[in-house]
Amino acid sequence: MERMEKLLYEASLEGNINILQMLLQKDPLILDKATLNQHDDMPLQIASMLGHIDFVNEILTRKPKLCMECDSQRRLPLHIASAKGHVDIVKALLSANPETCTARDRDGRNALHVAAVKGHCEVVKVLVQAQPHAARAMVQQQETILHLCVKHNQLEVLKLLIETMGDHEFVNTKDSDGNTILHLAVADKQIEFGHFCQFNPKLKSFASGSLWFQFYCHVGPKMKSGHICLIKLCYFVLFLRGKMVISFL
Repeated sequence: MERMEKLLYEASLEGNINILQMLLQKDPLILDKATLNQHDDMPLQIASMLGHIDFVNEILTRKPKLCMECDSQRRLPLHIASAKGHVDIVKALLSANPETCTARDRDGRNALHVAAVKGHCEVVKVLVQAQPHAARAMVQQQETILHLCVKHNQLEVLKLLIETMGDHEFVNTKDSDGNTILHLAVADKQIEFGHFCQFNPKLKSFASGSLWFQFYCHVGPKMKSGHICLIKLCYFVLFLRGKMVISFL
């Protein structure tokens, strides 16, 4: 039996369907047995990580329920495929069971969170289309997927999420420390994020003026002279209905 398990492991690494089929003929339960101890070397997890789409499809055709088997870190094959950016495998796993998109790993993240952190826009598109509500699931410290995008410098994913499903309330959600994604961008001196957040109509602007000034003070010394001139030009404050707003000349 140990020899067969070794062959299964090697077949998973190589994506060798012929060996997989041969092993299943000898022992139809070999895939089930390989998942008993929730090791990190389960065949579907390995194939999902390495991008062996045909091997993944062969397993899902015979044992579709294996897409719900998690490893020692509570990661499903979908978590792993999403982290690696394997779009075809993500689609195959979702077809086997769309609910895998909402399952959380040991860190409380679902596959959509993982794909966003890694910056895999195409995977994010597929997952949002399959399970839009998965994007609204919060993680530790009441952070949204948008907070994760800012923390991990994934501006393109942030833009995609805001454009496709970013309603005003969700986009301006605060974490447990009271920070919106705009606050995080300012605190981390992320110029591009700051610009995008400030000028996007779905996000609350620097209504008090003070946060905009804080942004300039934080990032000004790091910016090129042309950018500084633009900041100074933009920082013309008008009083309207008792609130300070940014106006552009």
